[in-house]
Amino acid sequence: MSDTEATDTATHQPPEVQPVPDAGANGQPAPPAPPAPPAPPLEHMTRDKVLLAVYLLLWVALLLPSIWKMIDWLNASQLAEVSVGWEMPPGMTLNPGPAAFRYDATQKKLVHYGVITAERKLELRALFAPAPQQPANANPATDAASTTSDATPSESPAQTASGSSTETAATTETVPAVVARMESLRKSYSEAIDNLAYLATVRQGEVISFLLLLGGFGGALGAILRSLVDFVGNASYKGTLDLSRWWPLYFTRPLVGAILGFIIVVLFKAQLLTGGNPQPGSDSFWWLGVAVLGGFSTVDVTLRLRMAAKALFGDASKKESEN
Repeated sequence: MSDTEATDTATHQPPEVQPVPDAGANGQPAPPAPPAPPAPPLEHMTRDKVLLAVYLLLWVALLLPSIWKMIDWLNASQLAEVSVGWEMPPGMTLNPGPAAFRYDATQKKLVHYGVITAERKLELRALFAPAPQQPANANPATDAASTTSDATPSESPAQTASGSSTETAATTETVPAVVARMESLRKSYSEAIDNLAYLATVRQGEVISFLLLLGGFGGALGAILRSLVDFVGNASYKGTLDLSRWWPLYFTRPLVGAILGFIIVVLFKAQLLTGGNPQPGSDSFWWLGVAVLGGFSTVDVTLRLRMAAKALFGDASKKESEN
């Protein structure tokens, strides 16, 4: 190639193509994207990871022993012994009943472990079983015949008839007395069962207090578990942990979880939320599981609470739109 050809080629080079910004909805160029925030220095990220990890582990170390003790206290309160003095008189027995109920013959009292519901109260009352007793001279005709046949020849028929009438009168007085005595025993036993149920109900105030505390601790534990999952994901997998921006979330999440766990227990007890019924043998663990799930899923729980509030009090946004 000659010098002239080289000059012509350089002169006729195509101009550089400049990128045209995308047009917006109104035909105007779209504004440029905001610049990405600068990444924090490596030493700051390492310090944030250590601080957040220590903060979350301190919560775990505080909650686990507290939950363990709360479960022990709650179970002890639920299975606490209540007793009332009552002496079983002769001629009376109690049918076999629940394993949590017994009669202490040594101390002469009725003993029950745990809650006494209305159904359990009726069940305990039905255990009354008076032993069958035949009152003296229960069959007047048989006794009169026996008396007549056993009479000695020296006894006159008038004397025999007089003795039969006397035994018949004694029989007439004995049967109502036995019935009245059994009714008195039944009434005394029913009153003892009522007192036993009252004492067991009074103790339920302590059970409710422990249950609410267990719900708060369980909700906080579920929130801490969610924070640990987010921490590992942002710090290790994504590498985008920005504690200077997201520290309010990590700081307040345990408190929000504790409040939600407390509220969940209240709403379930008030039957404003429905769910599986707790089993008597695992009541405390059922409540703990529900509270942990509530603290772990704070967003879902708050949405459910919003739906429940709208169902109870109505939707204000719809009323404003209608007006």
